[in-house]
Amino acid sequence: EVKNLFGADKLGVKCVGEGGADVRMGTGGKRPIVCIFKSDEAVKYTIAVDKIESLTSTVSNDVVSKWVIDKGWSGNVVPGTEQQEVVVLFNIPRDAPNTALKISMTATKEGGAPQTITSRVEVVPTGFIKGAIC
Repeated sequence: EVKNLFGADKLGVKCVGEGGADVRMGTGGKRPIVCIFKSDEAVKYTIAVDKIESLTSTVSNDVVSKWVIDKGWSGNVVPGTEQQEVVVLFNIPRDAPNTALKISMTATKEGGAPQTITSRVEVVPTGFIKGAIC
């Protein structure tokens, strides 16, 4: 699914859950949010995670912040490849309720203008999800 984020000749950065893609993560473990970088030249990218919020009232934003193990990424992109990097790593409790998350990020390409990225991900109790875990 991640590999299908880019068209054949598009360059830049795309993240899982961006642009209305249906993405589900199961509860009970570490779950990554991944971005793919595609460039025709060696360049440095920085991804800043600005905000992670629950879109449902059953899970507070304070609880969601406790699920985050690591966030953000900065590094060099190898030209001519589709480089995959983890930009948010969650550790979602097994007993977490069903919720939708909105992840707001800023991607900055060295020498370029910042790009706003919004990813939406549904957290589903593990017993209700099969094969679609990110």
